[in-house]
Amino acid sequence: LRLFSFLYVPSALSFPENDILNHCYSHLLFYQQEQPKAVMDGPVPHHEHGELKFRSTPWLSQLCFLCTCPCAFVNSWMTLNEGEQRIVLNTGQLIAEVTEPGCHFFNCCNREVRSISKKKHCLSVERCKLAERNGNPMMISAIVVFQVVVPHKALMKVASLNTYMHTQALAILRQVVSQFPFESHDGTPCLLHDSVTVSRSLTTQLNSLVAEMGVHVSSFSLDELSFAPEIASSMLQRQAAQALVDARQVIVHGASELAAGSVAALAARGVKLSHDQRTRLIGNLLPVLCASEREGGSNA
Repeated sequence: LRLFSFLYVPSALSFPENDILNHCYSHLLFYQQEQPKAVMDGPVPHHEHGELKFRSTPWLSQLCFLCTCPCAFVNSWMTLNEGEQRIVLNTGQLIAEVTEPGCHFFNCCNREVRSISKKKHCLSVERCKLAERNGNPMMISAIVVFQVVVPHKALMKVASLNTYMHTQALAILRQVVSQFPFESHDGTPCLLHDSVTVSRSLTTQLNSLVAEMGVHVSSFSLDELSFAPEIASSMLQRQAAQALVDARQVIVHGASELAAGSVAALAARGVKLSHDQRTRLIGNLLPVLCASEREGGSNA
């Protein structure tokens, strides 16, 4: 077997010769390890409490390999590309998790290989109606960016990863949106002005929910935020009224500054005014200044 492996194993492999021989022995013929070596970025984790366990190649597959060698030997090699990760099953049992690019050897008899990308995925949560903290219905959509970091969990524990992520993202979105008001005037975090805080809360809560499935969420951010059609007109009227109040405050503040500046300018030029005269002057200037601003706004 050592001579056969030395002659037929390609030279450009991702592991040394001794590892090749040990790999062949452990997965093929002479013995079964109690805890086989999985081709992973790090050591095989210890699984407890219902976690998936890596098993050695069944003896039936080893016997089939002996009967069909060397054809089975040639077909047992597989290549893993960059940005890809796989799990290897034999007779329905999980025997290895492959995450390192290169050429890898697993007994092809009764072997099943499942692949999943390690690249980042973008999931769009479609526009839906949700209630914010004050009970106002909002039309909200969001974008989730996630990545599979533990492939055997994502492939073995979830029937459809995209469906699972979409369902969980929608549930977290509904929960987080109900904790924030649409807008706030007292510094409280809100959906309209504190997108970073909202996104951080969405990402943290979704990560805690999907981590057991071997998924890491990079970002979870709001894409669209608007009023629901049934309250859109009334909310726009409220915003217009609030804008009018703010504009009046600016006008009154500016008129007061102008009136006070006029009195100070007269005093600087030596014009002496009594208290009643200053009061009468300011009282005459304020209506004129405010009225001129109002007329200019109405004409515009």
